[in-house]
Amino acid sequence: MKISEFENTEWGAGMLAIINYNMLEIISVDFSTNEICVLYNGKSFWLPCCFVELVNN
Repeated sequence: MKISEFENTEWGAGMLAIINYNMLEIISVDFSTNEICVLYNGKSFWLPCCFVELVNN
């Protein structure tokens, strides 16, 4: 995901992302660092938006 896509996305509950062919739930976003927090195996991970592809809901 490009930074412009990150900034223009309307974030909401239940959004999903694909990271390394895994579909993960997005649990938070940080607009100051352009990072996305995802839940994976019960743990949370902050990733730069460039590593994330949003799932079209």
